[in-house]
Amino acid sequence: MLKLKSKTIKSKKKKKGFTLIELVAVLAIIAILSAAFVPKVGNYITEAKKVAVLNEAKTVVTAYEAASHKLNDNDGITISALTSKGHLEEGSIKKIPDTFSVADCKQLMDTENYTFDIDSGYASQPEKITNTPTE
Repeated sequence: MLKLKSKTIKSKKKKKGFTLIELVAVLAIIAILSAAFVPKVGNYITEAKKVAVLNEAKTVVTAYEAASHKLNDNDGITISALTSKGHLEEGSIKKIPDTFSVADCKQLMDTENYTFDIDSGYASQPEKITNTPTE
């Protein structure tokens, strides 16, 4: 009798794993979340690049002010001139073109009145912000 009973009871084994619908749903959720956060991450990267440019501009202005008693030129001296005269370490300024003057660096630091872009790894020439009336 015992043999008969064991043959009649079917063993049900549950398969483990995810269904195709569950996998598609998870992928859709991940795609929606990534689409929402990609622009924000891009803005953070741009802001980090601008902060790096501002730090380099501050380094240039500080080096100029430290050596201004030795230099006869006012704010017209360039980064390459400061580097060649030994007031800046060679290769320390990477995000600002060597042709920028100290006055340009001061304008870069004046973020309330001037703006700039990061083009191909270098800061663009600072541009005066024009206040346009908004309606």
